Amino acid sequence: MVVSAVVLLMFFASVAEVMTWALVYRWLGVFSEGEPAIYFSMVTYTTLGYGDIVLEGSLRLLSSFQAAIGIIMFGWTTAVVLAVVQRLYQNRRD
Repeated sequence: MVVSAVVLLMFFASVAEVMTWALVYRWLGVFSEGEPAIYFSMVTYTTLGYGDIVLEGSLRLLSSFQAAIGIIMFGWTTAVVLAVVQRLYQNRRD
């Protein structure tokens, strides 16, 4: 149950970050509607990169920073979940 709660918490943290990036793209005027901004943000954050929406100019650099942050966050999420699992198993042994 604890591991599920941690995974869910980390998932919602990732969704919040994706939404924040989508708001930044909207604020910069890259997207006029919310759905494409969220879609692009999610595809970039997860480094899926379909390529059906591509930014131009200096905005490409911004989206590459988002992809780098996404990779780091997924690694961090894995580390947090493994630390929780390890601590739970350690407590069971004691």
